[in-house]
Amino acid sequence: MSFAAFYFENEIGERWDLNVLSDVTITHAEGLGFALNPKRVGIGEGFFKLISREEEPEANIVGDLLFKPAAYPRYRALVDWLSASTEYIFVYCPYGSKEFYRRVSLNFIEKSVRGSWGQLSCAVSMACLTPWYLPTPLALNFEGDEDTAMRYEFAYDDKLVYGESGGGVYSVEIPARGHVPAALRVRYTGAAADLEISLTGVESGTEYGKCAISGSIGATEILELFTAKRSGYIKSIAADGTETDLLDAGRVDISTEPFFRAPVHEASILKLTGAGTLTGKVSAQAYFYYRSV
Repeated sequence: MSFAAFYFENEIGERWDLNVLSDVTITHAEGLGFALNPKRVGIGEGFFKLISREEEPEANIVGDLLFKPAAYPRYRALVDWLSASTEYIFVYCPYGSKEFYRRVSLNFIEKSVRGSWGQLSCAVSMACLTPWYLPTPLALNFEGDEDTAMRYEFAYDDKLVYGESGGGVYSVEIPARGHVPAALRVRYTGAAADLEISLTGVESGTEYGKCAISGSIGATEILELFTAKRSGYIKSIAADGTETDLLDAGRVDISTEPFFRAPVHEASILKLTGAGTLTGKVSAQAYFYYRSV
């Protein structure tokens, strides 16, 4: 018999195991489904028209944290660990091995007294700050001259880069997945001028957005675009770690939507181009969002 798996995860990737065989187990977990709050307007004689499907009520995940014998020290250790941050990632694996993530903020942990078996059961409540999401690697293509075009297919991690070239266009096809448009993270390292990152529908040809950045970056600089709805940014990172917000610096063309997200109804093409040859390296990642998993 298999059980769903749960974890807390902090900003640096450290995890607190909340599963059946661990020292602290979450039980009676609720709030893993979803609710909608569509906006409708009455148009008379019993007819209604849907005007918005985007609104959703704030969701909470609740349950009980069961601390095994030596419960009080374990309770204190978890509270100390949680108090080091204001937000966490709640990790949920409903079956198989695929893990889904949801950013949460702690509402409360109630503390009672130990039961007859030396265990401590404490109610817990977490406010959900994002839908469930699945960070997913993208297979990056390099499009150069026809006789030198190459294709790179690697799994993404923070250290991996997909390739480097002497010119052409980097591109990737993003499948239509999830329940909410997917956020994208694109990172380019190396010398370039007037970089442009765009997203276009495969079937419709619709341009969903374009991030056009004026000026140049040096060979040791990084340019990064992240299009998440609540924490998006467009920045450059110098070799010494200094970050510059390129929106604040006036280097981003805001006449088009720079924080575009991949649609759920059709596949789309993400492209990165520049003025002249591109000699740097690029990596990319998609965050597919789900209302419930």
